[in-house]
Amino acid sequence: MGMNPLEGGKTEIVAEIPDAQLFGYGTTLRSLTGGEGEFSYEFLNYQQAPSDVQEAEMEHRKNKLTEEV
Repeated sequence: MGMNPLEGGKTEIVAEIPDAQLFGYGTTLRSLTGGEGEFSYEFLNYQQAPSDVQEAEMEHRKNKLTEEV
């Protein structure tokens, strides 16, 4: 969505990303920024997942059910 310069030579990056993509982001960000990076997020809205993501989730849940039986 954009980048905003901040005091101290830092930059704020504003973006919209799927919640599933946040897993591990903090670790990656700290690694890329030498421990200096930080992030925050807030819920924006619900959207239908792409068909490949839906199919992968259904397959995962099906496999989980068959493992429990």
